[in-house]
Amino acid sequence: MVDLQPDDTPSGVFDVEGDLRARIGLPVRSGLLVHQAAARHLIVLEHAGLVSRCNGGKAVLCRVEASRLDEATLAMTDLAARWDRRRASIKRLAEAVSTQVEEDRGADEVGTGVS
Repeated sequence: MVDLQPDDTPSGVFDVEGDLRARIGLPVRSGLLVHQAAARHLIVLEHAGLVSRCNGGKAVLCRVEASRLDEATLAMTDLAARWDRRRASIKRLAEAVSTQVEEDRGADEVGTGVS
C-alpha cells in the first residue's frame, strides 16, 4: 500500500512523499510538489489498473495490484524482446547493404584499372 501521509504509517504502507524525496534527492521544501506529483502518478497507475485505492481515513492509501503489475512486466519484456529482434534485423540489413556497396566499389575499381 502507498500512504501519502507523514511517516506514522502502519505495516505494509510506506510514505511515498519521503520515499520519493529520498530517491530523487529533492529538498524538504518541495514537499507539496512531491505530494502533487505522487498523487497524479497514483491516479495514472490506478487508471491503468496497477494500483487500487483503499479506505484510509484522511490518508490516501493505494494497494499495488501485483497480478496486473506482473502482466505489465511480461508485456514490457515481450515488447523489449520484439524491439531487439527488429533492431538486429535492421542492423543485419544495413550491414548487408554496406558490404554490397563496398563490393560494388571494389569491382568498379578493378574494372577501370584503378588500384
